[in-house]
Amino acid sequence: MRSELTQDCKTCSVCKVKKPISEYSADRKEKTGVRRYCRECGKKTNQKYRKENFIAIQAYRNRTKEYHNKQNREYRKTEKYRQIIATSYRKHKEAYQPKQIARRAVYSAIRAGRLKRLPCSVCGNPKSQGHHEDYSKPLDVVWLCVKHHKELHSERGYAEKLASYLKQAGGQPATAEYLGNAKGDVG
Repeated sequence: MRSELTQDCKTCSVCKVKKPISEYSADRKEKTGVRRYCRECGKKTNQKYRKENFIAIQAYRNRTKEYHNKQNREYRKTEKYRQIIATSYRKHKEAYQPKQIARRAVYSAIRAGRLKRLPCSVCGNPKSQGHHEDYSKPLDVVWLCVKHHKELHSERGYAEKLASYLKQAGGQPATAEYLGNAKGDVG
């Protein structure tokens, strides 16, 4: 018995409730293009099956685990896999290289004494991190504690939040120039 389909609604074959088409998963095998039962009933059916057949499911997973591990080990030895990994590594390196260079520059400047780690510009916490607004200016950083640094990156109004932090910090990021570098060089 096929479930009843009318314009934008369909009757679920399990719960017999008429629901909108959006409540059903797609199924190309069905004449209507969606499953006979709604997602909610499908979820309940799957949960019931997993509960009743837990041991059989575990046994199947254990039987196939070694096979899949073997397949993965063999695939990792292929040239195709090596090329994929090399391409992925190269793209990652290209995307994050400016960040790495800026972070190393700040770290080196702190160790050399050209840049001083300041307290968080928001709350004054002495354990602060340097936030780069522009990676092409590696020593222009705003000092923020972990909490405010995460908060800044999670905010949708990123520019406004950064502007308010800069305002609290005196209007400009802390750099070697602002701290009166004795040698006069930056970087």
